[in-house]
Amino acid sequence: MGQTMTFGRKTALVAMALVLVMFAGRIGDFSSGFDSEFLVYGQTAGGGTGDTGTAGGPIFTFTRVIPHVVVGVYDHEYKTVIQVTNTTSAAVTLTGNFYKQDGTASTVAYTTSSTTTPSFTGTLTSVSVAANSVLVITGASTTPGTVNWARFMATGAVSIAAFFEARTVATTTSPGDRLVFRVGIGAVPEDATSFMVPRIRNAANLSDAGFAIVNTGATAANITATLKSSTGTTIASRTMSLAARQHTSDFSDIFFKTSCTVCIATDPAGTNFQYVVFTGTAPQFAAVGLAFEANMYTSLPVDRLQ
Repeated sequence: MGQTMTFGRKTALVAMALVLVMFAGRIGDFSSGFDSEFLVYGQTAGGGTGDTGTAGGPIFTFTRVIPHVVVGVYDHEYKTVIQVTNTTSAAVTLTGNFYKQDGTASTVAYTTSSTTTPSFTGTLTSVSVAANSVLVITGASTTPGTVNWARFMATGAVSIAAFFEARTVATTTSPGDRLVFRVGIGAVPEDATSFMVPRIRNAANLSDAGFAIVNTGATAANITATLKSSTGTTIASRTMSLAARQHTSDFSDIFFKTSCTVCIATDPAGTNFQYVVFTGTAPQFAAVGLAFEANMYTSLPVDRLQ
């Protein structure tokens, strides 16, 4: 699945964003990547990877990933806001890395509420989050849309949450900046091997579920996706290889129709409640899930199995 999930009727990728001037066009957009990339991965228990940092430097014990970050203009103008909250009685040092879909360092400029580091590109280095305080990171741009993912490490447990919002683009006849939708995204551990995403599918209503997946590791790894019916019957199956730090996204209806061991034939009439089980070859994956119908979107929980 070399495509990325984007929302919006993007001229170039999969449109998660949404306004479909023809939903069919929307689905095509989706296959290219989430323009307004949104998705939500259910919160799961788990700590960090125990990164120790450089010699003499801070000891990072807490790691979280935001698997899908969308910034810029597709059919709408997308902005991602990330809130890092330190509810403890001591300051916490935070560092973060933002990546492109191919795993290389992001070139998107982000702003922060920190007076010492008001902005950064690619890497957020050693920012102190005071006790009982909040650090806000914002990605906003009027340039063509792009999709990133982010990895944060901290010297103590913090709460990390994010949301996507899509707003109308200013034109000669409209001032723009009208909120179209906003969806919350949870930060998740980086070391899942297997997880499950529910799928609600109604072909007649053009509704489906999608997902964004990140290989958070420094080495390539395979992951197999198996689509199951409500009774556990295998409907489709597909294995893909993700390079180190690579991000990919798609909708089930598109993903399971090419390069499959078993592909989707036709969907039964009515609304079908199914699920997709993902199993990787190493504990180095993170994911988010999303459901859509027409131009309405909602987040889906991603339950960690292993």
